[in-house]
Amino acid sequence: HRAYDKSFKQFKKALQIKPGFVEAMINFGSACRHLNRLSEAYEWLERVCSLNPDIPEAQINLAQVCLSMGLHDDADAHFARVCEMRPQDQRFFSERLYSLNFSERYTQPEIFQQSLNWGKNLIETVEPVGHVKNRVHQDRLRIGYVSADFRTHSCAYYFEPLLMAHHHDEVEI
Repeated sequence: HRAYDKSFKQFKKALQIKPGFVEAMINFGSACRHLNRLSEAYEWLERVCSLNPDIPEAQINLAQVCLSMGLHDDADAHFARVCEMRPQDQRFFSERLYSLNFSERYTQPEIFQQSLNWGKNLIETVEPVGHVKNRVHQDRLRIGYVSADFRTHSCAYYFEPLLMAHHHDEVEI
């Protein structure tokens, strides 16, 4: 927390000197979010988004603040906005899908459909990695999956079919 405490103080000072400094407002809001000062974070990030709704960094930070505050519909609106602005950045789609699980506005089938839509988008936009054909050793390819999200993120529920779909005679997990 020390780095965020220091950042908080520095950005607060910068905003006293230049109150309309947008980057400082975004960073101050982000520091507030990381220090769990959610009301302050919301206030500053909402101000930035009101002044200019086309700044993805402000939208994603505000979406995360709204999610932490239990403002699920607002979080979804901001996640959706940043997904429109940066359709090539898959992490925003991932965060939006995660947030939909907390919303009362969406049913489980609707959330599942959103997951399928995201998967279809991935297939259409991400270049596949080619299969390695001329490996020196004929041993199976060893693959390890590491993610903090396997424990609590909704993607963990969709991961088992991926593991089952591997050609186990060619791949060791």
